[in-house]
Parts: sequence; structure tokens; C-alpha cells
Amino acid sequence: MKKIIILFLIFSGVVFAKWEVETGYATDGSPLTSFKTYDTTTITNFISETNLNFLNETNSMSETDKNLLKEAMKLFYPYIHIGVNVDGIGFSVVSIYHFEIEKEDNLVLIITDNEGNDMRCNFHEYDIEDYIIRITSERSTVLTKMLYNGKSAKLMKNFKPISTFDLRGIKQIMQKHVGSSYWYRRKLND
Repeated sequence: MKKIIILFLIFSGVVFAKWEVETGYATDGSPLTSFKTYDTTTITNFISETNLNFLNETNSMSETDKNLLKEAMKLFYPYIHIGVNVDGIGFSVVSIYHFEIEKEDNLVLIITDNEGNDMRCNFHEYDIEDYIIRITSERSTVLTKMLYNGKSAKLMKNFKPISTFDLRGIKQIMQKHVGSSYWYRRKLND
């Protein structure tokens, strides 16, 4: 099984480097268009330190089994989730998931924009839970704009990086899915 998981991790790097689009709901039931990108750096580093001689054994997996394994492994990848509600004036929510996040952590997200400037996002203690950072709709607008205009983001825990996210492509995918909304035209681009 370990060999199958490692093989999956090798093939999944290309798949996870892109933004995924989903639909969902906020805790109050408001509909959300969700944009999600994964960090594969942690897994890539793990693979580079692992013996990869098992590749011939895993080639016999069916496509269905490979796809099932890919979906199961997403649970272990850190990711950024941006949820957008376009009803009325609209709002956004942002969540960051990572298996190393603990409630009492000192966390900072450093976002590098397209000009190479770093922007820092500090989190309140009530934003942080075990495995997740949640930024509510009242406070996520600025962070959403920073992510939208960013090239990459680095999640720092106690001054050490624990994840790196590629933010390129978010403008195009948001434009395609929510670009005609009042929220996109007025709130995101003001």
C-alpha cells in the first residue's frame, strides 16, 4: 500500500498544482462558489527522500483505483480554500488547512504579489483551530484580495515555512466563474 501511495503522490503533482472549483454552502446556508489550491511541496520533499524502486509494481492499478487513491490522498495535502457568495452584495470566506496547525500556534501567511512585494497576514487566536485557519466573511475581503493579486503564499509557523502555495491562475478562474457578479466587479476589484 505504501508503494501505491507514493506512486499516487508522484502523478498527482501536476493535478494538484491547479485551482479546483466546487460549489458548497457557508455555515449559515449561503451558497458558495469555492476555489481551492493545494500545496504539494511537503509531499514532493517526502518523495525525494523515499526509495522509488516500486514503480513497476504499481503500474497494474486500474484507472478507477488510481482516481480513488487520488481523492483519498487530498486529505493529507495542505490547501487554501476561498469561498465566494455572489448573492446580493456578496462576501468571501477563506480557510487554510494543514495537518501541522494547532490551536495555540503563532501563524503568519506571507503573500508575494506579482511585483515581488511581500504582504503579511497575521491571524487572531480565534481564527486558529487544530488543522485549520478560518477567516470569516466579516474579515476575509482583504485576504481574498491579497490572494487574488498574489503569485505565491507561504504559511509560516513559529517563523519557519510549513507550506507554499502557487496562487497563479486564480484571476482567470474567478473571472470565468464569478466574473459577472456584483461582488467580483465592485467588492474584489475596488
